[in-house]
Amino acid sequence: MSQAARTRFTSLLLAFVTVFYTVFLAVQTPLMVSAETTYTDVLDDLRKDGSFQTSNYPERTGDYSLQIIQIAESVDRELFVYVYQPSGSRKDLRASSINISTTINDAISFTNYKLDYLNSSGAFYKYKVRDFTVSDEPTRYYAITSIYRLFDSSIDAGTGNNNTITEVNYAVDRQYCFGTINGNPYVNCVDIQTIVVTDKFVGFVRYPDGFKFFYGACDSHFVAFNTDRRIDKLLEADVYYTTQAYSMAWAAFVGTKEEFGEKEDNYAYLKYTDKVEHNGGGLFAGTYRWDRIQSVADFIATENRDNIYHGAILDVTYSTKLTDEALQALQGKHWVLRFAETEYTCRLSQN
Repeated sequence: MSQAARTRFTSLLLAFVTVFYTVFLAVQTPLMVSAETTYTDVLDDLRKDGSFQTSNYPERTGDYSLQIIQIAESVDRELFVYVYQPSGSRKDLRASSINISTTINDAISFTNYKLDYLNSSGAFYKYKVRDFTVSDEPTRYYAITSIYRLFDSSIDAGTGNNNTITEVNYAVDRQYCFGTINGNPYVNCVDIQTIVVTDKFVGFVRYPDGFKFFYGACDSHFVAFNTDRRIDKLLEADVYYTTQAYSMAWAAFVGTKEEFGEKEDNYAYLKYTDKVEHNGGGLFAGTYRWDRIQSVADFIATENRDNIYHGAILDVTYSTKLTDEALQALQGKHWVLRFAETEYTCRLSQN
């Protein structure tokens, strides 16, 4: 899960982004990077902009932030990200992912892309956006809200509530526009302002399927959160999360065998009008209904605490019922997003 200070969700892995507006416009010299098997050096690229000065980006011990200097398109339709990392080679941190929308205004929709490290020099790092192809449209937009690096327990604080942080994010809040004027390439940049998620709590509610020849249930995954600005009514939310299948079998003389599936990226697009209903179909099964977007007060009032678990289960085999401390953390939040349902079964093997 992302660090609480300036979060845009990354856990089960979550990405939740949304409200923005233009602040100012700046025109920059575009970097047109040649496509080669061996990528050009980060400083050689940045110095193509005559206004670039290395003295404006000093190395600073103890500053582990990531700050985007520029992005560039290559002739091979790749997208590069140039990042100022003040800790430099002393810590040699690596950016891990970035949130980008290639559409803007009412059509804005963010995707979390992984970043591949290419090279670095001092505090300057160059990355390629993985699995991204630059559009052939004459005008191309890149709205960027956040850039992430992997969590490092030696420098980063934990959540304090048993949720697990996987990535730490840093705000970017810029929108780039690439195009051509009178045959000459150009790029301009506007600042955008986002509502920042300041802290959150991830968990799930388990709804039994009723009596069958095996135990089955539906796990409804949620994230509860606060923001740095008041939201009177939350209408829509986009959530990025990762799923992973898990199975465990036990046999005499063999013992326990566990299997973990591949991790898969998923997106949920929620509206306040969306509702979910679950009935497991077993004997005495209950019918459960909930809203995709809820206030925390409504969530606590309608759910049975004994069925609420906390944590995102990836590469682990256990879950823990909500503790008094975790319940207190949940009560401090304002909104809940019920973003996914997964199946849980427990049965005797015939082998």
